[in-house]
Amino acid sequence: MQRDRKPWNPSIVFGWALVLLIWGAVEMKARSDIATAAADTQAELTNLSVLFQQDVLRTANNLDRILKLLHLSYERNDFQADWPSLVKEDFTFNAQAAQIAIIDAKGMMITSSAMLYPKTPIDLSDREHYRFHRDNPEDVLHVSRPVTGRASGKKSVQFTRKFWRADGLFGGVIVISLDPNQLVSTYESLQVQPTTG
Repeated sequence: MQRDRKPWNPSIVFGWALVLLIWGAVEMKARSDIATAAADTQAELTNLSVLFQQDVLRTANNLDRILKLLHLSYERNDFQADWPSLVKEDFTFNAQAAQIAIIDAKGMMITSSAMLYPKTPIDLSDREHYRFHRDNPEDVLHVSRPVTGRASGKKSVQFTRKFWRADGLFGGVIVISLDPNQLVSTYESLQVQPTTG
């Protein structure tokens, strides 16, 4: 004996259709929110990277300006300089700099703001920044990898320029050491959080 099939109740059909429609709308909204949050986070990261790049370039330009001023002071003094006095000048001050140092043509440190008159010679002839300038005929800004300073004992990045003697031969290197943590300290406290919609 075959049972009679009951037709679907229109209320139940409508209810299920409504549930499916709501689930579909919720899923679409969730996907949209995720995409918006991802786009917002990407935009925020892009903005932060641009700010970081500008800050690093500003710092590099400020340090290079000091290097050029030291170089110019040396040249204006007929290629002779009281280097310890020059590294103590007001115009050389930079709160981010670990130290300023002068290396002679043989790679020996003449003076530094951390050690104006070294009691024992400090040989820096093996350092990347010294060799770069000794072997390069151009006067260009050189930025080294982080190294531990032999005078300061601190980890630093070296911003350097060469200088010449009066006869046009290589005279040595002017060095400004920067604590690499200074470059990122401003941004370490920032937290990137996606905006909620």
